[in-house]
Amino acid sequence: MSLKHLIAGASLALALAGCATSNLEMTSLSPSQIIVLKKNEQTPDLEETILKQAEQSQTLILGEFHDVDADDYFAGDLLAKLKTRGYNNLGVELDYHSQPILDRFLEGEISDEQFSKETYSMRKGFLYFLHKAKEAGIKVYAIDSHDCHDGPDEIEGKVVNRDAQIYHNLEKKVFSDNPESKVILFFGAWHAIEQPSSKKCSPRSTGECRTEIGCGNPLGYFLSQATAGKNFSVVFNTYRAKSMSFQRKEDRRCDFPAWIGLKEGTDVDLITNPPVKYLEMEEMINPKEK
Repeated sequence: MSLKHLIAGASLALALAGCATSNLEMTSLSPSQIIVLKKNEQTPDLEETILKQAEQSQTLILGEFHDVDADDYFAGDLLAKLKTRGYNNLGVELDYHSQPILDRFLEGEISDEQFSKETYSMRKGFLYFLHKAKEAGIKVYAIDSHDCHDGPDEIEGKVVNRDAQIYHNLEKKVFSDNPESKVILFFGAWHAIEQPSSKKCSPRSTGECRTEIGCGNPLGYFLSQATAGKNFSVVFNTYRAKSMSFQRKEDRRCDFPAWIGLKEGTDVDLITNPPVKYLEMEEMINPKEK
């Protein structure tokens, strides 16, 4: 039997089982081609849409891609306007151990170069984003976690949900003082998903406890639960959102490892692209190969 027939048969079996996949397009495009696609897939009045939803929400999670500076530039320019809407706190994807370094950077005690060296944050866009947070007067918290700490899962050889640890850090640093605080979260796109996951974290036989992304529920899920649905989640990349994998609770009957393509309105509230001027800014500052 040919590979084509095998794929067709597998697809039919999945569909009959109620587990059909969505958008399995794996076409490889160059960075410049992806930027063209994003320029052609624009959300009208995007800034106004996000700000309006933010006013009605308690938490706003902006899901970016670490190699796309346009995400950081656009998000950075939103911060001052979000501050006027009550968002005084910002959680970022820096390990919680980095908080003293982050504080020194925001106080102007160390340079961009020194901060990048000590935190391994080499993205120009992220530095721009942090400077905009400082200008806006927003308190910035490093809440990522790559180890198991200060919690019931702090045992040897265990793999725990990284996003659960991130939310735990957010609770300690912000919500413990005021459960009604309005918070912006700026994290990688996967963390923005609001749906529960059926993928469990697998224990290890030896070694220190560590965290893992991709198993357990995402950060967006914890935010949605904690705020009684008053979380607004955005992913900044329509092209990559179509190929992201995520195993939803509803797919737990299936053997297929993960389901391809995020669903707007289900997994996250909005899938969009940064406005054209930010994409052009990235092209100018970080020219990529055609």
